[in-house]
Formats: sequence, structure tokens, C-alpha cells
Amino acid sequence: MNFNQYVDIPSNLFTEDELELKKQCLEQITSHAQINRQRSDAYDAKQFIQHFDISVPPQMKQVSTVLGWPAKAVDLFEGLLELDGFVVPGHESADYGLDAIEAENRLSVELPQVHTTALKYGCAFLAVMAGMEGEPAAVVRGLSPTNSTLLWDRNRRRARAALTMSVDEVTEDASFALFLDTHTVFGFRTGGSWEVERLVHSLGEVPVTLVPFKPSLEDPFGRSRISKAVLSITARAVRTLLRMEVGAEFYSAPQRAILGLGKEDFEDETGKAPSSWEFALNKMLLLPSNLEGQLPQIQQFAQATMQPHIDMLRADAALFAGETNIPVNVLGIIHDNPASDAAMHTAYLALNKDAERAQATFGAGVVKAMQLAWRINNGGEMLPPELHKLQANYRDPDTPTRAAMAQAVVSQVQSGVLPAVSPTTYKLLGYDNPIIESLMAEARRNSGSFSLLDLAAKQAQDESGQTTPTPLVES
Repeated sequence: MNFNQYVDIPSNLFTEDELELKKQCLEQITSHAQINRQRSDAYDAKQFIQHFDISVPPQMKQVSTVLGWPAKAVDLFEGLLELDGFVVPGHESADYGLDAIEAENRLSVELPQVHTTALKYGCAFLAVMAGMEGEPAAVVRGLSPTNSTLLWDRNRRRARAALTMSVDEVTEDASFALFLDTHTVFGFRTGGSWEVERLVHSLGEVPVTLVPFKPSLEDPFGRSRISKAVLSITARAVRTLLRMEVGAEFYSAPQRAILGLGKEDFEDETGKAPSSWEFALNKMLLLPSNLEGQLPQIQQFAQATMQPHIDMLRADAALFAGETNIPVNVLGIIHDNPASDAAMHTAYLALNKDAERAQATFGAGVVKAMQLAWRINNGGEMLPPELHKLQANYRDPDTPTRAAMAQAVVSQVQSGVLPAVSPTTYKLLGYDNPIIESLMAEARRNSGSFSLLDLAAKQAQDESGQTTPTPLVES
């Protein structure tokens, strides 16, 4: 990925106000290009190895060792961010067409990509546009900070301008979109010439939302999971792996000492002696006798152990786990005594708490995008009061076993807190939306006679979570 390819948009394509906003956006993208490239390379396990010319022989400097820890820090966290639809308090989200917007834009596929990008770089963006022919009426599209950005209005908590750009590295065709609160400027370059189109909208605000991870007062754009500490620890661990590779090679080339000869005895006809590494790596030594006819003595040292490298890798893994709040065993560090369920639950507490906070900040950006999509779907109408309370419903990252969840739900049904047949009840039991719709249709066709007490007894049979929850229907 080329992070410095978006610098050649002609100024004469913009009005004076548009040009100033474009310049600010472009400066923001290019100022973060270097660190974003480092994070992208770390995520893709393309770490650069800094050699100190001490422990690695010249023959092995081209050996590449990689480590996927940064990707693990991002992907494991993203797995805890599962959006389970939207909630309109006191109403059904389907009544406002939100389910249709979600399905048409395949948000179940798009949003995990947005989450991953935000965790990699600190933020991502969601742009909402009126669809063209053959597209959804309102298109919700994720944007990456590698080629997109927005100017943030701290008081109104929304963008005052946004820019996204792309270029085909083969054909060099390019495009950009400058989003403003009254219109959007689209530009297309084909065959070296630019065409510009301005589309007016009635939203009264920039149709791009910010999706930040851990924003702060100092940096509302958030911070990356692949922090500088993560980059440093990973770089050290990659060097440790390389030293392990070097050590493994020396198992087949043990260290030797030759008594009775000097280095000059190994010179060739040109007077050149082998280097130290060539001496160490030679499988066979042809040794002459000295002037007195005595044969040299060869002593072999005990082979070096790999344990210091393994210990250092374990230390790096512990530091990485402490920085990212992920359990150290996830990094491939195996302990002799497996952790208990309680210990594993404790190991994930900090990570789950981080995920809960991320759901709040990510959810705010997603909700804003859905509100904009509703307005576009309805010709720019103002939001009804109900949709001002729209919420993104993320699943609890701390997932209990199915048996434990079923028992808790049955208890709440028995106490009257939850209805026996309800989408909410089925959702708490862990069912997906298609299954919930089937269960509700089944419940409408026949009342059934399954006892809630029977359900509790059945779910208690298997505490390992292998038992499938039995549908709740009214008796």
C-alpha cells in the first residue's frame, strides 16, 4: 500500500473555500502516513529487522523471521465487537426501515472491517451517500485513515469537512470525494484529465462519521492498538526469533578449538585466510602438521542451549500481553499447567472492559451513520424524536456458557422479568436473528407445551456449553 500517492489533485478543481478544506485534510493524511505504514506492516507481519552486527552472521542477515502478535492484538479484540442490530426504545427498528438499511449495506460484513481498521490505526470513518442506479438508496461505506480523513468540530461533535481519495496503481486512474455540509465534490481522473461533479444535499451536515478507538481530549481521533510500545516489543521479539534461528544452525556446527595451529596455516595460495564465520560453519577441517611433525589437537565445546532465547521470548510475550491486555497463552506461550476456567475468565477481564468502552465509542459513530442513512432514505427529512434515541446493540463481550445463560434467562422468565416468548428472550439465549424469526413464527402457529422447568433441567445437564438451548414457547 502506497501511503504517499494522494498529492496531485489540481487546485483549480476547487473553489477557494473548498481548496482550503482540502489542503487541511490532505495535510492530516500525509502527516500520519509514516506511522500508519509502520502499523500496517506490523499487522501484516512485515517487520523490519534492525541488525546490531553482533550475534547474526553475514550469511544469515537475509533470513526473515516474522511474528503475528500485532495482528493478534487487533483481531482478538475485534472478535469481541459483535453488533447485534439496533434498538429504538419503545419501538421496533424495522418500523423505521433500519433493518433494511442494515441488510442492503451488508453491515454485518462492513462493520467488522471498520472495527479492524479503527483498531489498527486508531480510527476509521463511515461515509453515507445517496446511492446510484443499482445501489441501495443510502450507501453506508467504511473509509480508512490511510487515504481518508475528516476535520473534527469539537463543539458540535461532528465533521466540518471530510476527504477520501483512491488511485489505481496500474492505470493511474484516480478519484476523490470532498464531503461538505451542503454538497459533495466528486472528482475522477481518467487518461490524465480530471472531471468534477458537485452533488447538493439537504442534510445540513457532513455525511461522514468518526469511529475512534479510545479517543481523548488531546486526540479525538483515538489511539491504535498497535501502539509504539507494541511495535517496540514486537521488533525485539522478532530479533529474538532470528537469534534462535542462528542458534539452531549452530547445533549442526558445534564450536571447536584447534591447538597447535595459527590462522596463517589455513591461508590459501593467495594468502587469504577464512573468516571467523567460515571457520565456525565449516563441516570438515583439513589440518596440516606443524614444523615438528606434530598433529594439532581439536577440542569441541558443548553446544549452546536455546533456553536463554526461549526465556527472552517469554519475557517479550509477557510485556506484550501487559500492553494489550490479552492473555499470554494466546501468543503461543504454553505453560505446563493449563489455566482453569476461573483463571481464564480473570485473564480476559481487562480486555472485556476495554471492549465495552470501545462498543460505546464505535456505537456512537455507527448510530450517527444510520441516522444519516435514514434521512437520505427519506429525502433529507429531519429525524423523528424516536430515532434521536437510537442505540447500537453490541453483544456482551464477556460470553458465559450457554447452560449458565439459559438458567439465568429461565429464572427471569419465572420471576416475570422476561416474557416466555419474545425476541429479547431468544436473543439472550444466544439465538441469531434468522432463528429468532423462525421461533417466533413457530410460536404463532402453535402454542406448544414445553415447560420452563424442563428447559432449566435440560440445560443444567451440560455445563460445558455443548447443549443447544431449547426454544421457549408459551405453555
